[in-house]
Amino acid sequence: MSHSSTNFNGTLTVDRSAGAQGVFVSPEQQQERIAVRNRVENTLPLPMSEQLNPNMARALPKQTDIRSNLSSNRKKDLSRQKNRAFATMPKTRKVLATRMVEHAAPMEYLNKRIAEVVGDVDQLNPYERKRVRSMDLGIADIESTNQREHVVYAPLFSPDGKQETVLKHFRDTMQRNSEMGPLDQRTEDFDRYVVADHNLGNLERFQGEVVAEIRTSRGAYIGGSDTVMEAEHILPRGMRYNIVGIQENVTYLRSDGTQGQRTVVQLEDTNINKEEA
Repeated sequence: MSHSSTNFNGTLTVDRSAGAQGVFVSPEQQQERIAVRNRVENTLPLPMSEQLNPNMARALPKQTDIRSNLSSNRKKDLSRQKNRAFATMPKTRKVLATRMVEHAAPMEYLNKRIAEVVGDVDQLNPYERKRVRSMDLGIADIESTNQREHVVYAPLFSPDGKQETVLKHFRDTMQRNSEMGPLDQRTEDFDRYVVADHNLGNLERFQGEVVAEIRTSRGAYIGGSDTVMEAEHILPRGMRYNIVGIQENVTYLRSDGTQGQRTVVQLEDTNINKEEA
């Protein structure tokens, strides 16, 4: 594998959690993927939030910041936003969006097919293409009511089960970017849908995994209100991220108030830069 690189993509695990699944690819395969991605860029879901509130901007946490859970008021607000979108969303679209997250197999199959065609939905069969379009529209319906930026979390699964493989991938990319000009910066591109979570503590079962800490205004909150811990957030397919940094042994709060520590890779979606330009 010494001449291969690591390519990450969204995945959905059997317990409704999510993350990025790493695979080994050759430099030639990586270039092919980049070429296809560039070709289909204009067909990917566009940001739907046009009324972002500058008072609801979020910054990526610092090394010394404790990653706390969503406040009761914020969960209520996100849940109301979701329910408003559900109230006017076509029933078939709502059912698909909720079932695809509640049941891993259909989502993982669709994600696998999207990855196989590098996001070129026209290469899918009509049934698959229809489901992708419905998912895109369902996420966009909720996203269109959004006024805030989010910081969400998703585990990063390595192709060989080793945490260091994940860290090496991002360290190598950051080192390369530090040596290149602004127009040659390498981003982290995800073909698939990713189901992240607003609470880092909800990813306790993935203790052996590095976690992506993502700043974004994109996607749809599908978690509950303040009476439950679930705080899932579907990120659209085709997301592209700038790599901000790596923070080791950051502190986070569990649901019972105790503290834990994780290593996070900080990512910022490229749409953030356009909004702030």
